[in-house]
Amino acid sequence: MSIKTTLAVLSLSSLLTTALPFAAQASVAARCEGIFTFAKVEKNDPRAFENLTKYEQLFTKGRGLETYKIVLGKDFTQSLSRVLQKQDGHWFDSGAGHAFAVRQALQSPEGQNLKSTVVAYETSAKSAERLNVISGRFLETIADKEIAKSDLITDVFGPLAYSGQPHQVMQKYLNNLKPDGEIFIFLGARHELYGEFNKVITAKGEVLNLGQWLETIPGIRAELVKTPKEDDGTHYEMWTIKITKTDENAQVPAVEMIHFKEGAPPVMSFKEVANQGLSNHASLQQKARATFRERSKNITATEFLDAFRGGELRHPLIASIKGLKREDRWVNSSEVGAQVFAGMKSKDYDYSGTSVFVGLAQKFIRWRASRINTDKINYTPVADSGLLKDVRDVKLITDYHGDFMSSFAPDVVLGRYLESLSNKGEIYLYTGKEYGGFGSDSMVMRKDGTQMPLRQWLRQIPGVNTSLFRGGYHWTGGEWTFLKVTIKDRNKIKIPKLKLMGTTEGKDGLPLPFFEEI
Repeated sequence: MSIKTTLAVLSLSSLLTTALPFAAQASVAARCEGIFTFAKVEKNDPRAFENLTKYEQLFTKGRGLETYKIVLGKDFTQSLSRVLQKQDGHWFDSGAGHAFAVRQALQSPEGQNLKSTVVAYETSAKSAERLNVISGRFLETIADKEIAKSDLITDVFGPLAYSGQPHQVMQKYLNNLKPDGEIFIFLGARHELYGEFNKVITAKGEVLNLGQWLETIPGIRAELVKTPKEDDGTHYEMWTIKITKTDENAQVPAVEMIHFKEGAPPVMSFKEVANQGLSNHASLQQKARATFRERSKNITATEFLDAFRGGELRHPLIASIKGLKREDRWVNSSEVGAQVFAGMKSKDYDYSGTSVFVGLAQKFIRWRASRINTDKINYTPVADSGLLKDVRDVKLITDYHGDFMSSFAPDVVLGRYLESLSNKGEIYLYTGKEYGGFGSDSMVMRKDGTQMPLRQWLRQIPGVNTSLFRGGYHWTGGEWTFLKVTIKDRNKIKIPKLKLMGTTEGKDGLPLPFFEEI
């Protein structure tokens, strides 16, 4: 039976309809009171209250047992069956809404020995002989002793999806779990995949999504299950995590929220409190430079130039190079600067490839490249931007997998480039792929609490003009991006200082750092 067919027969799942794809059903029917928990804990943050007000009417608190079985998977169904067979089985459903799923289990022939606790800020459920209903309160404020030790704990778009204190939520679950008990948490699907969208920077500086972070909690065993799904030809994943304890005294590392974007559920970023910023820049730089050196060791002049190509016929870098006068200086910050210029000097250009651009576009760009006169170019390759300390009046600076990417200090490197640049000069910074690249997926946390991609942050710097260019097409293997920076008013240039908080790797194995303004 398909997801939509199954959901359609649930009379108690009030807003679920077969007209909606799964993710839309989940966003309407599976959201619960967790946001109230977030609002309470983060009462000093007005964004929480704004989010609460905006999305309150979307919360539907009716989710039946079959819905739980679908989103939590077969392991949940098996776990529930084991609990139902126990004489003292206890199920704790967190963010349970009207507790339809629990009440269905209690009323089933197999559930006559089952006891349950549900936590829901607003609910129609009432406490009964085998059902303990805790309402009107937030999970973090409920004492552990008020919830019986549980064989099974579930969270389906509950407190974990909305709380600004996920460590407190998880600690509550672990504290109330029996030694052989199991926790099942639905981490979303499609546009509500908060398990992937929410990020945590660990004390060691690893940038993980929420699902990955849950797996790192000491004293537990976690199994993150990503189930492929399809609705109306759209393929996506549904994430569920199953957790058991390996240490009775398991402790969840404390985190603090550093970014919040409203939504249902909201998008949030956290950092472990023990993270005070990374200081091992030297080792990180060494590793990054080795990676870039290996990746680009066979790069040709054509590939270098095309990294700054903005379209079929648009090539800003070639235009800038051709505009250089004999006395103008070009500094290329790259591990492969020497071999690139050698290829340009020998006019070793190959535009026969047709994977991205074809036909007349290739011929035109080849013609433009071949007309570059290297004899009149004052060219200097550098592998370390620190060598520019006393260099001034440079007309053209290019950085292709150079210090801007590998230093983990883009603010410092950009400052060096601008100091060396003439007032009429230009800087070209290669920023990687449009999706998943260095510029798009490296993040900066600003002082005002907003989070933005590095390339967007660069465009906020006063005193400079920064233009973003895109080349290629996503259907040919991905677009690439680069920035062109010129000086608008040198006296107004002020680059905020950045602190490296963590780093991860993109799909291509290249580093993606996370910075914080200080």
